[in-house]
Amino acid sequence: MSDEGGAELSPKGNFIQRFVRRTPDKPAVPPREVQPDFESQLFRNGTLDFDFNKYMAEAREDLGRSQNWYENNPYWDAKRTAESMARDMGDAKYEMIWRSRFSGQIPRQWHIWYNVKGDFEKARAVGARLSEMLVDAGLSHPHHLVANEVGKGQRLNTKQLAWLFVRPDFPNWNRDEILAAQRKMDVSEDDLREAMRMADEVRNEARKRGSGSYTLEDTSAHFQAKRLPNKGGK
Repeated sequence: MSDEGGAELSPKGNFIQRFVRRTPDKPAVPPREVQPDFESQLFRNGTLDFDFNKYMAEAREDLGRSQNWYENNPYWDAKRTAESMARDMGDAKYEMIWRSRFSGQIPRQWHIWYNVKGDFEKARAVGARLSEMLVDAGLSHPHHLVANEVGKGQRLNTKQLAWLFVRPDFPNWNRDEILAAQRKMDVSEDDLREAMRMADEVRNEARKRGSGSYTLEDTSAHFQAKRLPNKGGK
């Protein structure tokens, strides 16, 4: 989605978005306590409130445009078009779940993924530690570049680290960068190992169910049911 009611439709796998240039990395800085002034400025335009009917209308419109693009692209045959559409529909569903879960609790400008990423980049630059709600929203954001920025700039607790590592769109080198950033923010090796153990457990359970997906619904429900300790956050 591109307007206020919906962000980019396929943040995880959209053909165009996969070619978005990465912002150069900045060194992680140890965050200070939650900074009310910084965070309150993020809400200067209000909150992002989920409207199911509006989202569905915009999703249908965007999916129609994507289908038309695929079908008229000489490099997309019927099989590739069907696969791309299935992926885009899955991405749209994830986006809907994310918006619904954090409705009324995140800044209004977060309807576009690069606004979310930009706000976390600014927080990292000034060493601002954001509230748990905003960090959770960033970690579970459909676009992996947002979650990547959160992992590099916010000191995470054990549950949040595990949640992040469960994401299937994080390659090993990306995970190593986040581990390095967390170490700079004095997260203990014990907490890092525990987070990776938890993430492995979730993945193993998904494989036993015959599922290769780890959705926002699946991971958060798993962590809530286990009542994981927030060992890393202070």
